[in-house]
Amino acid sequence: MNKILILLLIVALVLSITVMGIGCKEEAVEEETVEEAPAEEVVEEEITEEKLDIAFTVMSMDQPYFVAIYEHMKKIAEAENFNLTLYDPHFKVEELQDIIDTIISTKPDGVLFAPVEFEVAPTMVQDMLDAGLTVISYNDNVRNTFSVVLDNYGTGKLAGTESAKYWKEHFPDVEPKVGLLDVPWVPLAMARIEGFIEGFSLLYPGFQPTSRLNLPQGVGIVEGSMAKFEDMLEANPEINLIYAWSDNGTQTGVAVLEAKGKGTSDKALAVGFDGSEAAIIALKDPNSAWKVEVGNPPKEMAYTTWDVFKKVREGESVPIESKVLGKVITPDMADQWLADQFFLGALAE
Repeated sequence: MNKILILLLIVALVLSITVMGIGCKEEAVEEETVEEAPAEEVVEEEITEEKLDIAFTVMSMDQPYFVAIYEHMKKIAEAENFNLTLYDPHFKVEELQDIIDTIISTKPDGVLFAPVEFEVAPTMVQDMLDAGLTVISYNDNVRNTFSVVLDNYGTGKLAGTESAKYWKEHFPDVEPKVGLLDVPWVPLAMARIEGFIEGFSLLYPGFQPTSRLNLPQGVGIVEGSMAKFEDMLEANPEINLIYAWSDNGTQTGVAVLEAKGKGTSDKALAVGFDGSEAAIIALKDPNSAWKVEVGNPPKEMAYTTWDVFKKVREGESVPIESKVLGKVITPDMADQWLADQFFLGALAE
């Protein structure tokens, strides 16, 4: 009996200890809450990119074509966010040399360069290249840098062909007596004249101009052209068709024709090259002798020049010469041309 009692006590004691152990294991354990540190506020600093400084030279702001190119370049500068500085040598080599010296001393990020005289242009360009500047020539080719040019010969040929067509249609029984104003020290001008002769010869085989005079160096375009056309028509009063390498020359030639009573569409034909406002006004005037015009698009010249500069600056492959195509301007498209290219007229934005 005592053994049984002792055994029961032992079993009770073991059960008691077991229950107490289980209770201890079930005590709630409070989880430690770790508070996250507040995220640091990220402040974005505004990064201001430094603007490029671009030097932009023209042949002369007396020419509407260069005025228009400059206006397009200003729009590009606004859109691309760069500083644009204009330099005008007034068609004088000596002034352009002073400008080159100034550009080298100011060290711009790029130079968009319009040559004035082909023979000295490579030296001017080389001086800028040696100074570490990126130089793009436009409007004329310079052999030692990238150039953007109009197809001057091809566009001149187009002018000649259109002039011959017009003459055959409007003066079928009259022999054309042609006076040309050339600028032999500017290759693009010579190309425009030589192209005209070839184009005219396609319809008039063996054609040779009655007079071909040269604009002298060191004179303004307008006064120089006026003097040469006066000499031409004084020596050759039979001249009934005139063509100059730019609209400035043609405009002065028309003035000389008018002074001699031959400036109307029933007596003569004037042919221009550029597509300037003066040309467009004349094209739309039924009485004006100025009835054939080929356009040198300043808008395409400006945008192509800037595109080439960017590619050269970024190390992309670019042909040494990029060409812009000219076109014949007819009276029905004259207003739109003037608006798009020269920012002029009722259609201009």
